[in-house]
Amino acid sequence: MKKKIKSVDYKIVKGTYLLGTGREQNSYEFKIFKGHPDFEKIQVDSVCWSYYQTADVITTIPALIRVEKIYQNQEAIKINNRLEYKNGYPLVLIAKVLEDFDYRLLEYIYATNIRYESEVSRFNMIEEKQNVTIPPSELEEKYKLYREVNQLHKNGMGIKKIAAYKSISKNTVKKYLRMTNAEFLKTFQKNSVKQYRDHILNYLYKDHKISAKEIYEQLEKDKT
Repeated sequence: MKKKIKSVDYKIVKGTYLLGTGREQNSYEFKIFKGHPDFEKIQVDSVCWSYYQTADVITTIPALIRVEKIYQNQEAIKINNRLEYKNGYPLVLIAKVLEDFDYRLLEYIYATNIRYESEVSRFNMIEEKQNVTIPPSELEEKYKLYREVNQLHKNGMGIKKIAAYKSISKNTVKKYLRMTNAEFLKTFQKNSVKQYRDHILNYLYKDHKISAKEIYEQLEKDKT
C-alpha cells in the first residue's frame, strides 16, 4: 500500500534579498501559510515583501525578496523543523507577493545607491582636506620660528637680515611681524589645533613663561 503524503498548511520559500546594492549572495528560508491570499500565487521568480534578516538578527524592516525555490508537504516539514530547531525561533513570514513586478524599479534603486556612494566619497574627500593635521613637532618649530623672528626684529635686525639669518623668505618674515600671537595660533585652527591644545600650552608655558590661563582663554576665544 502506497504511503499517503502528509499535507501541511504552509509552504517554505527559499529566496534572496533585493537591496539597493544588488541581490544579496546569501539565501534565506521564509514561510507562507495556507490562509494567506497569495498562498497559491507564489512561485519561483516571484518578488515578495517580507522582513529583512541576517544570520544573527531578524528585523521589522520591510524588504524585497526573489523566490528561488518552494518546498511543500513533507519536505517543507523537514526544513521547517530543522531550521526552527537550529535557529531557536520561527521562520520569517512572507507578507505579500507582488504581481507584475517592474524590475526597472530596482535599476533606479541601484543607480541611486551608486550616486549616493559617489556623494559619500566626495564628502569624505572634503572632510580629509579640512581635517589635515600638523604634527606637534612641526607646530613647535613654526611657533619657535615666529617668536625668534619677532625677537630679532625687536633687537634691531632688519627684515632682509632676518630672512638671511633664518634661511626663510622676506615675505615670511613680514607675515610673522604683522601677526599677533593670537593671530598666529588661529592659523592652525582649521588644522584641528584643539587636538594639540595641551601640548601647545605646556610648550609655551615652559619655554616662554607665558601664562597658561592667558593662552587657554585666547584659544577658546579663537575657536568661536
